[in-house]
Amino acid sequence: GGIQQVLIAMVSLPVEALVQAQACNVLGWLALDDNIATQIAAAGGIELVVLAMVSHAAVTEVQRVACRALEQLAVDVANNVRIAEAGGIERLLITVSAHPWEAAVWACRVLLGLSDHAVLATRIKAAGGVACVQQVIQAAESNKDDRNLGQQLLDKLKDI
Repeated sequence: GGIQQVLIAMVSLPVEALVQAQACNVLGWLALDDNIATQIAAAGGIELVVLAMVSHAAVTEVQRVACRALEQLAVDVANNVRIAEAGGIERLLITVSAHPWEAAVWACRVLLGLSDHAVLATRIKAAGGVACVQQVIQAAESNKDDRNLGQQLLDKLKDI
């Protein structure tokens, strides 16, 4: 019931950034439970989250909560592949390049998880992931945790 209602809202009101942000936020919280994350993915939630990112590319809040939702949805290989197939890698890299710090950090967190899989890591690197992550590391001069997050991802990508 609840998952479907959130997804219906996303489909019904695609141009409403506030609705998309709230829906992504709810999906991120629901997806803290791996079983629910699998249900969300099976119902098309990953694709709708990526679509919200594309449709509201200039809205930092949509980018931030969508990245958080994708991080929670990336619970297994199948969901990680779904994120990639939905255009999530490219969208996450755009978010890293184009958005203020908080959205970029969340995007890097998702990319770090996706990079655990060799095929996806190769795709991240091929899509320009190294340059994007270097931007995050440079911007994170004063934040050691965020700098370390970026460096972990950069190390994974350089090993490919």
